[in-house]
Amino acid sequence: MRPVFLIIIWSLCSLAVMAQSASQANSLFQAADYQAASVEYGKLLKRSPNNTLYLYRYARCAQELGDSQTAIRYFQHTGNQFVLTYFWLGELYMEQWHMDQAIASYQRYLQSADDAQRIATAQERIRQAQKIQKYLRHVQQIELIRQDTLSKGEFLKAYDPYREAGSWEQDSIGRIMFTTPRADRRISVTGQDTMWLVNQYRLLDQWSEADTLPATINFTLHQNYPFMLSDGVTLYFAAQDSNGLGGYDIYITRYNSATEQFTTPENVGFPFNSERNDYLMVMDESKQVGLFASDRHCGDDSVIVYTYHLPGERTYWRNIDEDSLAAYARLHAGVSVSAVSMPLPPAEEEGEMEEMAVEEKTIRWVLNDSTVYTSEDDFLNDSALHTYHLYLEREQEYQQVVQQLHDERLQYMNADADTQQQLTPSILQLENRQGQMQQEILELMQRIIQLETSEYSR
Repeated sequence: MRPVFLIIIWSLCSLAVMAQSASQANSLFQAADYQAASVEYGKLLKRSPNNTLYLYRYARCAQELGDSQTAIRYFQHTGNQFVLTYFWLGELYMEQWHMDQAIASYQRYLQSADDAQRIATAQERIRQAQKIQKYLRHVQQIELIRQDTLSKGEFLKAYDPYREAGSWEQDSIGRIMFTTPRADRRISVTGQDTMWLVNQYRLLDQWSEADTLPATINFTLHQNYPFMLSDGVTLYFAAQDSNGLGGYDIYITRYNSATEQFTTPENVGFPFNSERNDYLMVMDESKQVGLFASDRHCGDDSVIVYTYHLPGERTYWRNIDEDSLAAYARLHAGVSVSAVSMPLPPAEEEGEMEEMAVEEKTIRWVLNDSTVYTSEDDFLNDSALHTYHLYLEREQEYQQVVQQLHDERLQYMNADADTQQQLTPSILQLENRQGQMQQEILELMQRIIQLETSEYSR
């Protein structure tokens, strides 16, 4: 009888000790002392390794302490008991840039979620992960030469050695004016609450009136940091776009002399763009050097100017692991070679200045670095030609949407509060449509190239 009594006493004491330890761990966790709480939950898990609450809390402690791998491993053992498990897993996978797993985790969380704020966060994270996935499909290899950290007010000093590409001036509110090497043209920024790019030409001893660039380029409320290549055709600039990766993103567009219009601006992607501010892409062709600025990986008042070798031709990463690709895309410490960018839009080749005679059915479609179509008869694949016609229709519709959005934004700026309230739903709808059409146009372009390329390989 005595041994049974001792076992009961020992069990009761153990339960009391565990209850006291659990209470202490809970108090430390609620006080956000995650280091001490993790020690206590570690002790509890040794005694009760399948307790889902202890597993969950230990995982949360590891997450707060920056140990992502441990956090993921323990979250995965908590089962379906805690809805927030999938939200936190989504956050951890986002940090690691494992986008497929992040999206799946957030979607799993949304199936049972009831926290409006976290639901909105999860939905926004899914959209962001999908953007990142899109740009990770094209990883261009480049060679970094150096990176210079400067204050945001003095970052142009890093561009001084490359004045053969042009010159830049920055005013007191950060607007940049670019002047061509021959000083015969300049592109600058007008406005403050709304910042648009304007163009001027040298007329003897004075400059022409500022001509606002078309709505194709001024497609958001904030454009800045212009640079034009020596071809007089290729324009780089930065814009704050809700469909971008975050902050200012760098875009490229080209003037098509056949249509007398700029092409739809393309986001140049990673690593030139990030979730922070990225701007002032410059290429000094004489020195074969490119530069761009970014405030990632530095303080709020600083900026890093990355310098890289201009490649002879673009090459893209293929068949590398997910973590390496993410490191290249983000320009993490230790990455010296490779970066990510979207392919250039199918417009005029760099350096080409030939004027094309505008004739019926005369086109200019860049299939690859060595093949440019100048007639619809050049298409080998009937489906590609059909898709090309659809692309032209979508491009025209897109220009109409851009112009309408441009006009309504102007109307909004000069309207009273009631009219602004009436215009807001239409502007939001147009912005959403603009983003959708950009993606549709890009997919059509890729489809045309895919269909035509398949014909050459037969």
